[in-house]
Amino acid sequence: MSLVVNNLTTSVSGDMMKKFGPDSRAAGNIVNQLVQLVMVKLKSKTNDPNDSSIDLEGVIGSITGKGGGDIFGEIQGIFGG
Repeated sequence: MSLVVNNLTTSVSGDMMKKFGPDSRAAGNIVNQLVQLVMVKLKSKTNDPNDSSIDLEGVIGSITGKGGGDIFGEIQGIFGG
């Protein structure tokens, strides 16, 4: 699993445990399934030249507060770019 996805999963699992009370294993399983679904959908959208609804650089800029840097390169690798 990439560092970006691992950090995201850990963060969301922790938030889920605080807000909804599942144990760490249950929260991790739920988040892993959701992340996989989101990644499949995101990959499909970013690889479709006819779908301009996702601007990957804009998403990374929103997450990092800048242009993306090395994180952009890592995410491109996830999507085969």
